Amino acid sequence: MKKYSIILISLVLLFPLISHAEGIDKEKLKAEIKAELKKELATQFREEIKAELKADMLKDQQKGVETVKAKEVVMKKDGLWVGDKVKFTGQARVRPEVRRNLTQSIPNVVASTEEDLSVLLRNRFGLFFKPTDHVSFLVQGQDSRDFGEETAASPLAVGDDEGIDLHQGYIDITEIGRNPLMIRAGRQEVKLGEERLVGAVDWSNVGRSLDGALISYQPENWGLTALAFVTNKTPTNTGDGQYFGGIYGTWKKFPSGVLDGYYFVLQDNNGATGAAAGTGDTLSVHTLGTRIASKFKNGIDVGVEGAAQLGKFGSNSVLAFAGHGALGYTFDANWKPRLGFEYNYATGDNSTTARYTKFNNLFPTNHNKYGMMDLTPWSNMHDGAFIFSIKPGKFNASTGYHLLAVDKNDSAGDTFAGFYAGGAGLGKIAGHEIDIQGKWIMNEYFEVGAGYGHFIPGPFLTDQGITEHSDFLYVSTQAQF
Repeated sequence: MKKYSIILISLVLLFPLISHAEGIDKEKLKAEIKAELKKELATQFREEIKAELKADMLKDQQKGVETVKAKEVVMKKDGLWVGDKVKFTGQARVRPEVRRNLTQSIPNVVASTEEDLSVLLRNRFGLFFKPTDHVSFLVQGQDSRDFGEETAASPLAVGDDEGIDLHQGYIDITEIGRNPLMIRAGRQEVKLGEERLVGAVDWSNVGRSLDGALISYQPENWGLTALAFVTNKTPTNTGDGQYFGGIYGTWKKFPSGVLDGYYFVLQDNNGATGAAAGTGDTLSVHTLGTRIASKFKNGIDVGVEGAAQLGKFGSNSVLAFAGHGALGYTFDANWKPRLGFEYNYATGDNSTTARYTKFNNLFPTNHNKYGMMDLTPWSNMHDGAFIFSIKPGKFNASTGYHLLAVDKNDSAGDTFAGFYAGGAGLGKIAGHEIDIQGKWIMNEYFEVGAGYGHFIPGPFLTDQGITEHSDFLYVSTQAQF
């Protein structure tokens, strides 16, 4: 078609010369050229219209695809997505627990009590919305209760039935300045390292979330997190309250694992308690520590964490320590049998000095770290453990033994399980715990678990008249999306 157009244009340009030639019907030639021009222009016009119509149709189809995509509902591992901006998350967990000679508290306390059955229910539902590439927010509600308990506990009380509450509600600003920098502000779960000092306590029927802000910078080889939270606020404007903050750094390229270092500060203006009560009205604790976790190709894994605390507790200075060491070997078999040994230690207080030396466990997840029965925090304790585990397919199971002891046992502030006070002439061995646990992860949406623990009192407790053995049994089912 372009060839004929060129010919016609040439004829039009040459027409004045051709018209002077003899023997040519000028009017007829002129009419023929006009007719061909009209025909050619009409053909080109039709092609242009067709191309424009085709482009418009493609645009409409693309808009239709985008509209369908925006409304598409997709179940993914991390939630139920509506398009790429809205996500719903949910969790329902039911856990019956049976106790014998064991109270329902945190930590648990061994005592001569009747058998007790509790059925714990926890439901969570969250809405995540990402209106832009760099801004998003999450709102997550929670209902936690013990079957038969209709009255919610005080939000500050330790328990399993808090009723309906806001578990998380925060805003994220991500990739600030095109860097791996994020700011999160609001109520949020915080998990650092193995959660020995800062954790979300997912085992608890209520869990833990903190109110404040977190800034995280996470390049490829290292990471740095800064945090500041209000952990307890008095209702009056007196300046009292409890505040927590710090910095947590990670070297991600440490040989076969990670190397962490951290600094935390806890400032409590609500009044000193415990051994320093009456000597002042504030608690200020500075915690410095480091953590190593490595898993090598030869099957050996190593874990080490140590922390020191300085500060003031009333008029007393603070100097306390805590340590964790773990060594394990995973055999080369399909069901991944692992044999592990652990030792955990945290100082208690020496009541004969003006220095307070009991380690402060801060805001940890202690469950399953010093025994499944949760009898002691990482404070005034020794724990020597042997653990054997297997992971065949989607099932994992473990059995373990813990020898639990107190570090200091000569004063009322030297407690075990946060309850039994020390005193002159008491033994140091708190007892022996034997645990068996198992979990079947059917898929990413459903799992079932069960566990049994048995505790045998040692001299620290038998010297105080606690001689009966304790038992703890649970079965847990959890569905989530």
